[in-house]
Amino acid sequence: MSKALILGGGGLIGKSLSLYLWGKGVECIVLTRTDYNINSNSNRPITGEFSTWASISPFTKGVTDFYYLLPAGFPIKSLGSEEKLISNFVDIVDGCIKEGVDRFFFASSSAVYGETGKISAKETSECIPLSKHGKIKLTQEDYLRSRVNDYKQGFARIARISNPYGFHLKKNDIQGIIPIVINRIHSRETIKIRNNGESTRDYIYIDDLIYAIDSYMKPEYSGPELLNLASGTSCTIKKLIGVIEEITELKANVQLLGKRKDEINSSILDNEQSVALFGKYALHSLSDGIRSYMKNYIAHFNSFHKIK
Repeated sequence: MSKALILGGGGLIGKSLSLYLWGKGVECIVLTRTDYNINSNSNRPITGEFSTWASISPFTKGVTDFYYLLPAGFPIKSLGSEEKLISNFVDIVDGCIKEGVDRFFFASSSAVYGETGKISAKETSECIPLSKHGKIKLTQEDYLRSRVNDYKQGFARIARISNPYGFHLKKNDIQGIIPIVINRIHSRETIKIRNNGESTRDYIYIDDLIYAIDSYMKPEYSGPELLNLASGTSCTIKKLIGVIEEITELKANVQLLGKRKDEINSSILDNEQSVALFGKYALHSLSDGIRSYMKNYIAHFNSFHKIK
């Protein structure tokens, strides 16, 4: 029997993954900085500051599947400096190996590629990260991969994830451009958009991403230790706002701004390899995913405008 531990269970991926695993009956320990209500007495996250191996190790006995979902330290000040974050990651990986963990899932990011241009980045594409977030994620990836030969094949499961979106259990939990746009349209706030709204991104609905992660972490998986998990389609920010306007029947107040020096114009991932392994998992189109997000939001909080 597998036993999972999710580190960073308070974010969108962590909450969704924990609910998915608990729903399957998997024994799952969830470590998070903030509690969230799932209407269950038996399955609840454990709250605290969990960023070092010393704080995590008391919960790792018998764990087979370790999910590392912590952000790259920004803007979570409690995670410490860049050097401290990487040092803590090294200790966590080494601790998991000593503890005999079978599989270590690392949530990396499309940010490791930097500017992808019009051609979707494959797993073999050169990585030139522009942000601190991307640079830290790439450094963590490199260390995890270096430890595989010392331990065993199949230990590392590295996922370079595009831009996930979906429903959060807390009304004020805003992660990513889509919930930000939706909330500001609802509150009639101005939406400031860089690069004149022409920046292009790949967005993946959270349910599709969780299915791909679960497929990736199966004990019988024997494929590559590094995969892009993405929808395989792209959309400009300007077009994204238009989709949300159509669904909510509300007009956005948009202020178009110029491009920042470190702004990535295009970040698109190729998902051909992961689709070949798991089948087509990105089943929600952007409009379908946003509609699902909105329906869940309305049902949970009993607020917002009607949707088409």
